[in-house]
Amino acid sequence: MNALSTIRQKVLNGIVKNPLVWILLAAFVIAEYGNYQRGKELHRVCDLLGLDPAVIAPGTAADEIANICAGRDNPYEDSD
Repeated sequence: MNALSTIRQKVLNGIVKNPLVWILLAAFVIAEYGNYQRGKELHRVCDLLGLDPAVIAPGTAADEIANICAGRDNPYEDSD
């Protein structure tokens, strides 16, 4: 059991001391925040367009926008 603990400690120390891990983690956090912001913007567009949430087969650009908005379940509820 002690050998497993030693191996685990070496792996964790290697991850904590590796700058590439921190750079990739920061890039991931920035990307996820960007995705969150884009989702809020898309939801706002859907609200502003006031499209019916019924899904229809896309034939025009408006139909395709309606399909995109219909798939949104508003996980980004605005508080303002």
